[in-house]
Amino acid sequence: MKPPIQIGLTTLLVAGLSIAPARATPITIQKFIPVPTSAANVQPGGAFTFFDISYIDPVTGNDYVADRSNASVDIFSGTSLTFLGRASGFTGQRATTSVSGADGVVTVTSGGTTTLYAGDGNSTLKVFNVTNPGAPSLLQSISTSGTTRVDEMAWSLLTHQVLAANNAEAPT
Repeated sequence: MKPPIQIGLTTLLVAGLSIAPARATPITIQKFIPVPTSAANVQPGGAFTFFDISYIDPVTGNDYVADRSNASVDIFSGTSLTFLGRASGFTGQRATTSVSGADGVVTVTSGGTTTLYAGDGNSTLKVFNVTNPGAPSLLQSISTSGTTRVDEMAWSLLTHQVLAANNAEAPT
């Protein structure tokens, strides 16, 4: 049996809203949510052992975890504390993190549509419609013309742009 991902509602809210409590407040785990194994998982026993980052959509409350073990972005509900689905097709865990994926993630929810932007180890930015988190659909795979991961990213509400970095790429 693989170890479950540990997600506590308090942890999600504090991380998602970037709120630092004025005094030390204990964080308790409210529920363990198992991460299902996919066919892409080649870890011994299908273990969930490699991941990069997660992002909580401020509109839907869903948590998006860059899961390298399953070569995907896993989607969890911050409300029901359940696994909802996964966006797949990433490189997964490789010999180095610079070519592993999924990596950085960010979502944009507008007009009832949720779009997931996620970096991959092959220097692509993958774009998914995750309005139905149980059945994400790949909309586009954008090459950044590099050889390493597309990682940290942010969304600008002002300019409606996604900014992503190839932070492992050597400058030329």
